[in-house]
Amino acid sequence: MKNIIAIYILLCSIAAQAQKPELRFYKSESGKNFITVEFYTTEKGKYNQVDVIRTDGEKAKSLGKYYQRYQRGDTTIFFYTDTVVKPSHLYQYAFIPYTPDGKKGGAGEPVFAATKVFTAYYFANTGAQPDAKSQGVKLHWRLSSIDNIKAVQIFKSEDMEGQYTLLTTVPSTDTSYTDELIAPDRIYYYKLSARNFITLETFESAAFFDRGMPVQKPLAPTLQSVTQTEKGIRADVRTFEPYLASVKLYRKRDGDSTYQFVAAASGADSLVTFTDSAALSLAGSNYTYAARTENLSMMVSELSNEVELYIGKSGADDYAGTFNAVYDNTLVYLYWDNVDNTRYKIQRIEEGARKPEWLNDGQGLVGNRFTDTTVLPGKNYEYLLFGLSEIGETGKEISAVVSTPEDELITNGTLQGMATDKGIVLQWGAIIDPRVAKQKLYRYQPEVAPVVVYTAVQSTDNYIDTTAKGGELYRYFMVSVDSKGTEGKAGNEIAVRAR
Repeated sequence: MKNIIAIYILLCSIAAQAQKPELRFYKSESGKNFITVEFYTTEKGKYNQVDVIRTDGEKAKSLGKYYQRYQRGDTTIFFYTDTVVKPSHLYQYAFIPYTPDGKKGGAGEPVFAATKVFTAYYFANTGAQPDAKSQGVKLHWRLSSIDNIKAVQIFKSEDMEGQYTLLTTVPSTDTSYTDELIAPDRIYYYKLSARNFITLETFESAAFFDRGMPVQKPLAPTLQSVTQTEKGIRADVRTFEPYLASVKLYRKRDGDSTYQFVAAASGADSLVTFTDSAALSLAGSNYTYAARTENLSMMVSELSNEVELYIGKSGADDYAGTFNAVYDNTLVYLYWDNVDNTRYKIQRIEEGARKPEWLNDGQGLVGNRFTDTTVLPGKNYEYLLFGLSEIGETGKEISAVVSTPEDELITNGTLQGMATDKGIVLQWGAIIDPRVAKQKLYRYQPEVAPVVVYTAVQSTDNYIDTTAKGGELYRYFMVSVDSKGTEGKAGNEIAVRAR
């Protein structure tokens, strides 16, 4: 190896003494009794022959000048086939180009090439055994030589004669690796592979195997939540077992000492959801739920934490009572007299709309009052009131209808004011009546008629009254105006004393 390095330095020195390298390595091919090497130049027609220099680790010598070349566009490729070679042998080549008038060009950088049938590399002492520290399988091997070997690939299979997949790649200097991706009580097969980066020759080890970690009891799960729904009792189970085969759910009645099996779910999900629909027939009783995990070795864990639940009555009673809807100044007030149910839901149906909508985002209401603040003028509405059962089921509804005036503009009732050193700051919220084109802000004092101090477009929501005199008390209100200039009713009135 030292001789090859020395000769490589010598060849590089020869190339440097000649000229800057003008040939570049293209490719090489080899067999048992030949080596073909090719270099190229992009300077078309400049060179017509090359001097081939070779070394086999002893000394460098010229094999002669050759005219062998071919053309690909502007690229000229020179090649030489060396048949005076030994099997399983490493050589080094360099080409020196010459012009038609005999002028020498810059030598190409030396390259390695080898004949086939390398037998100097092999794996020895391959084997595997359980690793108590990681609960994995520890592999070990020894390479007879790591010359020209960069890495070792490790392949794995659960079938000795089946397909092996790449597990990992380690440096050629490593002699062991621990496989932690295993399940308990299973046999795994391994093969090793390495590649000579000069000859591109690949060689493999024979298959070897070991059984995974011993059988052990799986980790218990955690029962995160148990809730009652319309479809049954929902139980969410969080698992931690790495070799999970299934999860099992259990329940027992209050006072019982043993659990009854409810259901099982296979797979390896970390969160498993069960629906115990049979529990709906058990209304009016306290029950306790728990879960277990089962691993790939068919062993079950200890019970998880326990969660108690009172299973409520399924099905809501039909509503029996009065239900009214009253419109007043852009709002619809809803009220009812039956408070037997603890919660209610209200649905609104607008005449001409595609579908009904739940008010209060469909959440259950407590009490017997609700105000609908999102109605539009000139509309007919029907409201449906539903009583809710303990688990959120709805019974038969009761209906109330109401109409909103067509010609009444929505009034802004959100005006607020505050005195500051810069003046009186006034703010208000947006309104949803599409007929409102703008809003007028009025101001007045006792015995002084109201005057408009500001006209706001729909996108404006504040104004600073800088004309107010310090110490004086002013009153403000807003009026909606349509596109024809018609004013609606006055909104809420506020009083602010200027600083």
